[in-house]
Amino acid sequence: LLGLGGPPPAIELSFNAAAIGYLVILLCFWIGTLNVFVTSLPMTGVISMAFATLTAQYILDVPGELSFTFSQSVILTVGAIDQLLLREKGFTYFIVAASQLPLYVFFFFEMTQCSSVLAMMGGHTLYDTYLAILPFCQYYIVTSYETSSKKQKLV
Repeated sequence: LLGLGGPPPAIELSFNAAAIGYLVILLCFWIGTLNVFVTSLPMTGVISMAFATLTAQYILDVPGELSFTFSQSVILTVGAIDQLLLREKGFTYFIVAASQLPLYVFFFFEMTQCSSVLAMMGGHTLYDTYLAILPFCQYYIVTSYETSSKKQKLV
């Protein structure tokens, strides 16, 4: 919000260059984000889901002040659904579920401390940093586990 000078704008369908640029940025954000959290869909499905998400945000007329909440709701919902639809719920399922637990701590701090303590760090800095690092940590943990499991099977 600091870089934007306030909350992000609501989605606007027009030929205004700023509105088109904002839609392109949102589309890229949703394609990248959904591609990470929805592992059961091919890229064409992810792109369709990104367009559906933008359409829902436009139809619901989500105000700029609630765009972060809308985004987090979509991310957590599609991630949870994707995990629940897995046929085999093994170690990967556990890691993804366990990695979501710290988000509740961040939710608490954002609700109670964001205007005082966390505002000095940019508000959502801890939460956003965690979400940015999380997929890489999950990938490392799961691939390390799978590699060690394969080595044990060979011995």
